[in-house]
Amino acid sequence: MNKPVSRLAANIPLIKRKLAPLSFADVPRQTYTEAVLGAYELKKIDLLRDAFIWRYERSAARCAAVRQSLGEPNPFRLRYREQFRELIAELVRARVGRGDVATRIAA
Repeated sequence: MNKPVSRLAANIPLIKRKLAPLSFADVPRQTYTEAVLGAYELKKIDLLRDAFIWRYERSAARCAAVRQSLGEPNPFRLRYREQFRELIAELVRARVGRGDVATRIAA
């Protein structure tokens, strides 16, 4: 398994429990490398633990900010999302112009 897939798979338990996913995107490469090597080669997890905690706190804060900015899901859109998708696809395939879109949707 490669690194990106491993990192994605590591988020599955977090997501299943409705927790924020973890991203190491802005962890300094040297810090991450030293932490992983320390855990694998020296069996010392201190640096990896600290990097994980630091990064998870940042990931959780960012996820919370994104969720807050998105607001609550629109129940109408959730209920009819497949119909919206089909209607939009139909309008695009038919190359309906901006002026005619509202008329087609009402129909």
